[in-house]
Amino acid sequence: MKPWKKVLVWVLACMILFAPLQSVTVPGGILVAEAHSGRTDSSGGHRDNRNASGLGYYHYHCGGHPAHLHTNGVCPYAAGSGSSGSKSTGTKTTVRLNKKTATITEGKTLRLKISGTKQKVKWTSSKKSVASVSSKGKVTARKPGKATITATVGGKKYKCKITVRKKPELTFQTVDYWEYDAYICFRIKNNTKQSVVISGNLQVFDGDYTYFTDMQMAEAPLVIAPGKTAEAVFYDTSEDQDTLYYAQQFVLIANIGGIDRMCIGQYTGDDGRPYSFKIQ
Repeated sequence: MKPWKKVLVWVLACMILFAPLQSVTVPGGILVAEAHSGRTDSSGGHRDNRNASGLGYYHYHCGGHPAHLHTNGVCPYAAGSGSSGSKSTGTKTTVRLNKKTATITEGKTLRLKISGTKQKVKWTSSKKSVASVSSKGKVTARKPGKATITATVGGKKYKCKITVRKKPELTFQTVDYWEYDAYICFRIKNNTKQSVVISGNLQVFDGDYTYFTDMQMAEAPLVIAPGKTAEAVFYDTSEDQDTLYYAQQFVLIANIGGIDRMCIGQYTGDDGRPYSFKIQ
């Protein structure tokens, strides 16, 4: 080979070796070639001796992504990094009301809670006479019926349908009564979910509530199963046979589920029949 040809070959080789590389299109995508000097090292980094990328003398091309740095040793294109170009792995928190329906007995309370937010919650009731609600979500059953409790958060409403049922009680009905012979018979229905035991006397108070007489049970104890009805007869063994004539209030002790409860009935009128016995 002639000397001048050898020189030409040598010059062309040098130009190819040291010339900047460009991106080359290949079937199915782009093969990225660096437009600057330097080679990838064992750490996966790429030296950029002439800083053609503008990122300094050293950067990365992980997964074929554009030149980038690993700030604090973390690749911005790594899964879960949360940086641009990656998908977030965080889970969006859902705002929830802990109950959508609830049944409670009048006089009882229930706590409703909103989770998944720190925003202020506004609580309202569609019928306060049935179920009221406090600013903290405490629901109080007022009387039998239905009401909807609404929690408003950030303009969105979350609702719970409340059913208030009647408070379990003992129902007293006068079956037989004679004021001058001073005896009275009650039909008692046990509306509670526990057995009721009546073994004490019936206390009868006069109009001034300063005088009372114990009327004894004909048979004791009287056990009434849940949901059942039984009759209890009381009579006066004292010499004062006008006990019921002057009666204004009746007090009876009933043991419900092992706990003594006072049942109070009021005088209704001339017939002397008590009504509205309430469990205290």
